[in-house]
Amino acid sequence: MTRYRSRAGAMVLAFLAAVLVAGSGGRAEAGEAWSKAPNAASSGNFAVLQIATTDPEALLTEWSKQTPGVSLKTDTQAVRNQIIETFIVFKGCTGDAAGNCNVTVDYEVTDPAGKSYARVTGDVSVGHPSDPDLNLQLSTSSLA
Repeated sequence: MTRYRSRAGAMVLAFLAAVLVAGSGGRAEAGEAWSKAPNAASSGNFAVLQIATTDPEALLTEWSKQTPGVSLKTDTQAVRNQIIETFIVFKGCTGDAAGNCNVTVDYEVTDPAGKSYARVTGDVSVGHPSDPDLNLQLSTSSLA
């Protein structure tokens, strides 16, 4: 997993991730709506949810379990100099002509006053097979 790291100190992650769709991947025809939370978006079957954690290794360990149902510890804040890592959970990505899902994300990190600190683009899923069963998937990169 590629991790994009930012030394933000007391910076706050803006939980409004704009999801960009490359090519024909990521577009879906119909489906249930994802939560209307500010860290979620959906269009037809395609939906994304941004999650963050101060313990990314535990999140990744829990996510990789092969049993039904996982309990992910997520966080919405961190203290000064504590790493907080954000991931995108998604479902319903329509494959391109080769059957691959191609989705990227633009992150904006702001300081507590709202001043832009950094803008980073990361891969959610690029060149990976799409999942026709609408299973939840975890982004292949994260921002810390």
